[in-house]
Amino acid sequence: MKTEYACREEMPQEETNTAEEELQDRMEQNAAMALVDEAFPAASGLYRKGYNLGTGVITLYFNFPQVAEKQYHALLNDLSATTGWFIEVNQEANHNALAQTARQLLPAGWSLLKNPAIHRLSREVHLKCELSPENESQVKEVAHRFTALTGYQLIIQTPGSNVPVNRGQPQKSAKPAANCLEINATYAIIRTQLQEAGATFSKIGKRLNGPGEFIEVSFISPVVGRRYQEVLDRLEKKTGWPIKINPKSNQNEIKAIVRAELNPAWGLAKEPSFFEEDNSVVVKLKEPPAADNEEWIEVVQKIFDLTGCRLAK
Repeated sequence: MKTEYACREEMPQEETNTAEEELQDRMEQNAAMALVDEAFPAASGLYRKGYNLGTGVITLYFNFPQVAEKQYHALLNDLSATTGWFIEVNQEANHNALAQTARQLLPAGWSLLKNPAIHRLSREVHLKCELSPENESQVKEVAHRFTALTGYQLIIQTPGSNVPVNRGQPQKSAKPAANCLEINATYAIIRTQLQEAGATFSKIGKRLNGPGEFIEVSFISPVVGRRYQEVLDRLEKKTGWPIKINPKSNQNEIKAIVRAELNPAWGLAKEPSFFEEDNSVVVKLKEPPAADNEEWIEVVQKIFDLTGCRLAK
C-alpha cells in the first residue's frame, strides 16, 4: 500500500510544467504562419489560414483539401515538426473553386444550362449540360480530370433525363469486378485490415449504385473515415469491390463521447449541438474553462482524435 501511494505522489511531479514546456517549444505564431506561407506555392490552392493559441493548432484552408492533404502529406508533417504546432487541414472544399473548375473543364460545344450544384456531404458537383451524342465520349474523361483535381465527383446530366450521363466515381467501377471476392469474405478482409490499421467503425454493408453495387463503411464521421482512405483504396484492389465511406456522421455517438469527456465541474447546461456543415460540436457550460486551460485543451484534442469533430463553447 505504501509503495502504491508513493508512486501516485510522484506522477504529478513528472508532468509539471508540461503546458509551459509545450509553449516554449512552439515557434512564435507569426513566424510559424510566415513559414507556412513560404512552404506552399500558389498552385497549392491555399487561400486562408488561422491559428488557435490555446490549442496550439494551425488550420489550413485549401480549395481542394482532400487532394492537398494527400499531395502535401510529408510537407505538413515537416512543418508540424519544425514549428511545434499541430497543423490540420480544414476538410471543407471551396465551393467557388469547385464551380469554377467545373466550368473550365467543359469542352467546346458543351452548354452549361444552370449553375453547378455542390453536394458537400456526398462530395459531388452536379452539372446540367446540353451536349450532342458525339460529345458523350468525353464525359468520362472530363469527370476523371475533375476528380483528380478536386477530390469531388462530377455528375453530368442532360435535359429531359433524370439519369446522369455518368454514374458513380469515374476512376472506380460502379460495379464489382468480374473476379471480385465473395461478399462475406470481402467483409471479413475489410474488418480485419481496418482493425489492424487501428480503425474503429460501426457498420459495413452493400449498397446499390444505379445498376451496380458498392460496399459502404460507416465510421463515427467521414473525417475519421478519410484517415483510412489509403487502406480502403488497397482493399478495393484486393477484393475487387468499390468501397466508399458513409458521408453521414453518427451524431448520437459523437454527442455521447462529448458528454463523457467533459469535466462535470464545468456543468453541461444543455445537450451538445452538432453542426454537420463544419463538423463541429458546440457545448454550453455553466462554468466554462478558459481557452488556455490545460484540461480543456486536452479534451478538445481527444474529441477531435476520437470523432474528427472540433469542440467549441
